[in-house]
Amino acid sequence: MIAGVTIEGFKSFGSPATPVSLGPLNFLVGANACGKTNFVSALQFLRSSLLHGLDHRVNNEFNGGREVRNRILRERGEQRPCSQT
Repeated sequence: MIAGVTIEGFKSFGSPATPVSLGPLNFLVGANACGKTNFVSALQFLRSSLLHGLDHRVNNEFNGGREVRNRILRERGEQRPCSQT
């Protein structure tokens, strides 16, 4: 079981990241367009990247890195390499 996640620079998640603790059952509640779907997408991205490789996930399912990175970070031109912790 994943006990927590920190998402930074993915889609609507900017920087700095705030860690989120997870339990056996979790609910996502929030206003429209606040990032609920992107949170689930980040978990799906992690799972698929581990199963099929990061390059496959980014290039075949997200149409390249520009679609994965946070829009504001892209516009600033900041380099944010992918990392695992």
